[in-house]
Amino acid sequence: MNIQIFIISENEDLHLLEDCLVGMHGCKTKVYRGIFNAISELIKRPADLIVIDTEGFKSSSGEILEAINRACPESQLIIISGHLNGKMSGAYNDGAELYNSNVICSFSRPFVIDKLFKTI
Repeated sequence: MNIQIFIISENEDLHLLEDCLVGMHGCKTKVYRGIFNAISELIKRPADLIVIDTEGFKSSSGEILEAINRACPESQLIIISGHLNGKMSGAYNDGAELYNSNVICSFSRPFVIDKLFKTI
């Protein structure tokens, strides 16, 4: 079974996740720096899991999540957003509740790659 994972982030630290997933049996990982490239690819080739870091994009978190849901409604989402001292991430509050059946979990910065890896 091949699990297709898309990582969408403009932050370098999240790209380290790809290195962690390389050895994971049955996973194919693709990293996208831009949301528009990721969305156009999702339309062509849906992902099973999308790890999206909403920080740094010009669009709001709600707009990003809505676009992802339209492109690939069956994908599961893990959302990463700003520093919130343990509170629910801003991305989730900004629109993911509309798609809560797709959202597995939400991480706020700072997060630990190991915890994210274990969640996946």
